[in-house]
Amino acid sequence: MSESTLLDFFVAYLEWVDAGAPEESGSDETGFSRASGLCYNALRFAARYPGSRSRLTTDLTLELLADFGQQDFVFGSPQDYREMRVSNSAHLHRPRIEWVKKKIVGLQNNG
Repeated sequence: MSESTLLDFFVAYLEWVDAGAPEESGSDETGFSRASGLCYNALRFAARYPGSRSRLTTDLTLELLADFGQQDFVFGSPQDYREMRVSNSAHLHRPRIEWVKKKIVGLQNNG
């Protein structure tokens, strides 16, 4: 998986958010989750592309480390994440959305 696939993930995630974050029906594990952050949603996205999980999660981790110096809870505290999970509102978190938009621009300009 290359940067373009990381870009594909970011674009798909943002399109999903912009479409109102529709919940997937049934037991499909490849749709995005309102209750989850980018890391878990990246795993679900990667499930669509056999063999891509490791590369996508590595690429995402590298981006998080480069921008935040860590990969866990970069958009809030553990308590913030719990609250977003319970309220199914992680997809509404403005700092996460803005970071995704910034990454899309950066990846498009470098690709």
